[in-house]
Amino acid sequence: MKNIYKLQQKFLLVIILFLFSSISLIGQSSSTGNQYIDYPGELFQKYSFKSLFEKYLFLEYLGDERINCSFVDENPTTGVRLYSKVEREEVLTKADSIFQLIPELAATYSVESQKEFITKAKTLFGVNPKTLYKGLTDGETESQALCEDAGVFCGSNQYSFAGSVNAPAAQPGAAYGCLGNQPNPTWYFMQIGNPGPITIQMSSSPSYDIDFICWGPFDSPTGACVAGLTASTIIDCGYSTASTEICNIPSPVPGKFYILLITNYQNKPCEITFSQTAGTGSTNCNIVINCALLSISRTVSACNPASNTYSVSGNMEFTNPPNNGVLTISNDLGASQTFTPPFNSPQNYSLNGLTCDGLAHTITAVFSSKPACTLTQTYTAPIQTSPTAIISGGGNACGTAAPVPVYVNITGSVAPYTFNYAINSIAQPTVTNYSGPFPYVINATQAGTYTLLNVTSPVIAGSVSGSATVAFLPLPVIDLGPTIYICPGTSATIDAGAGFNKYQWSTGASTQTITVTTAGTYSITVTNVEGCTTDDSVEVIIRDPVTAVPIRHF
Repeated sequence: MKNIYKLQQKFLLVIILFLFSSISLIGQSSSTGNQYIDYPGELFQKYSFKSLFEKYLFLEYLGDERINCSFVDENPTTGVRLYSKVEREEVLTKADSIFQLIPELAATYSVESQKEFITKAKTLFGVNPKTLYKGLTDGETESQALCEDAGVFCGSNQYSFAGSVNAPAAQPGAAYGCLGNQPNPTWYFMQIGNPGPITIQMSSSPSYDIDFICWGPFDSPTGACVAGLTASTIIDCGYSTASTEICNIPSPVPGKFYILLITNYQNKPCEITFSQTAGTGSTNCNIVINCALLSISRTVSACNPASNTYSVSGNMEFTNPPNNGVLTISNDLGASQTFTPPFNSPQNYSLNGLTCDGLAHTITAVFSSKPACTLTQTYTAPIQTSPTAIISGGGNACGTAAPVPVYVNITGSVAPYTFNYAINSIAQPTVTNYSGPFPYVINATQAGTYTLLNVTSPVIAGSVSGSATVAFLPLPVIDLGPTIYICPGTSATIDAGAGFNKYQWSTGASTQTITVTTAGTYSITVTNVEGCTTDDSVEVIIRDPVTAVPIRHF
């Protein structure tokens, strides 16, 4: 009965692989089928298993698909390396599909069958690590190994990869510390589990010169690539001529990520191995074996004042994603975005049209077919820029004939605005739905102190400040009197009166009084202590001379 079940599972697997293979070949106009695909320095940790039997079973099914898979020890969590005479994406698609079915397939074997299978598999799949690199086209590659494609490392298990040769140097933009150059680079990342120092030993076989550099801590596995790899984030660096290097991470931060770069400096085919050899700290191996959402980056936009909305965007990084279901990212406001297989890390996302409220919110990503594979992060929403109203102006006016301008200027948020002002703390009629021009002008005709009480936009209340004082000062009172008559050859004194600060006569005189001897109109401007002025004038007329008439006697 178990054999029938096994055949059914194999038949299902063949159907799935056929579909994935058909999809992967659509649109291809050329093929590199006559060459081995080269994976120098690349160890697929996503294909790590809970038991050695599962690992060997994985190799058998890959072999059925003409995908070669090799490993250098019998620890199920140290992963495997893929290479095949087919396109890279096709290899990964098929391997993903097989990997997802391995637990079910393994369950069809009895304990005795598993033991027998392992015994045969050791002979069939055993690999000598010292000669493994010879089967990988001598590690030569034309493509550049990228920090963004870093493999995952964990635990004290030994990791091995074929050191690439004649490969492009590490990408520019990072601070490489002690490394004078970075030939044939291979990238790994690790997530810290338990606190405490960690020591990683690296060596080459045959014994060729290798070097390394380590950066951290970071919030995501590859989010720092490569601009974030700065001098200040370098943890350790080795550039000796030795074939063995030691990396020390003295105080790793639990939950944070560290990036490790290893280079094949001597540019000769070799097998490079590394593992944690000392230290009380540990790395998180769950992300190697199981589906794990590692990080969600969050970039929060500014608040759009016209709509009072913002967006949050970034990417999700994960390992060992399922090959079915959906990946959903959502926040606690109900916004969400959904993605369908195949899932490739990192996955960009964007949630839009969120209400600006200035509060802390959560954002959660989850795979529907693996609900335990989830991650929640927090971020703070922006708040709508509140309007700011300032009142200014005012001043003194002489008399009450002309109003005094008081200005209200409003910035921020979005018009129209509604605001209230007061005179001597007595509220005046509300100004509603005002959209400009600015400043708003109050033509003050009442003395007192003008202040703002409040201001609001259609979406948010604002703040007010400033004040303006308006005073109407008394005018000086002057009266030069009625018309003045003088006789020819005489003079008259015109008096503007005492108590003014300034006198200015039409004759140019600046005295309180002037003496005139000729006819005409004389005017004066007087200024009082408050600086207010008043004008007045008076006319001086010279009477005709009197002619003596003889007295006649009758």
